[in-house]
Amino acid sequence: MSVRRLVPLAALLFPFLSAAAGAQDAPAVPLEASARYEVRWSGFTVGEIALTLKDDLQSRELGLEARTSGMLDWIVAFRSLIESRAVRRDGDGAIVETRFHAARWMDDEEQAWSMLFGEKGELIESDIPAEVTAEREAVPPHLRRGPDPLALAGDLIALAGPDMRIERSSFDGKRAVSLVLSCAGDREAVASLPDLPPAPALACDLDGELLAGASKRWATEHGDEEGERDRGVEIWLSDALLPGRHLPVLAHGQSRWGIVVARLVEFSLTSP
Repeated sequence: MSVRRLVPLAALLFPFLSAAAGAQDAPAVPLEASARYEVRWSGFTVGEIALTLKDDLQSRELGLEARTSGMLDWIVAFRSLIESRAVRRDGDGAIVETRFHAARWMDDEEQAWSMLFGEKGELIESDIPAEVTAEREAVPPHLRRGPDPLALAGDLIALAGPDMRIERSSFDGKRAVSLVLSCAGDREAVASLPDLPPAPALACDLDGELLAGASKRWATEHGDEEGERDRGVEIWLSDALLPGRHLPVLAHGQSRWGIVVARLVEFSLTSP
């Protein structure tokens, strides 16, 4: 089980928060939301993901924390923190700039970087230390564009619906990736997986492709870049918890060592 699967799973689960607020439009009233997901591999709990949203109509703050837990945490301690803060324009509430910050810790190794994107996704400024990208191929300028991964995931799920296919790209400071979300047409046709809600759920596949920023270490050790391609994640969205809005309740993806499952275990939404 690779801890690298925690962050991709987290980023793909995050859309429920942006969907609750609207992908780009400001909500009618200020709101705050949070959720916690349990990550399991081969029946063992190996990590958890905590997600938060705060939208006060002038700005939107998204937060994601992923960490190892249980026995895996004894073997390799991993922590990841990602934040995305968007500023809204007065009047129409459109997002005019987004500041993205990421940090990760693995045992004694720590990395942190940040970027600022403009209204059209242009990279205005960045603070990315050399050690963050030293082990990766360079990302060409035309692919260094927003949205950041959290905003992108939110946009995808906010647009999700039966018989829909949506493709978008993103830049996280290390890699440029393309994500494709494909949703089934029959809401009743859900897989017989444990922990699915009794109500009908919308089943979607989210696949990713690395556009630039491949790992040099992976190419050296394995002779190709297949491991850098997202193996795909299946997500089940339900409107049972928040009528009229889809929330991911279960996701699972294939890793090199088996299936990793993330399940929603706690959710809260407040609107003053």
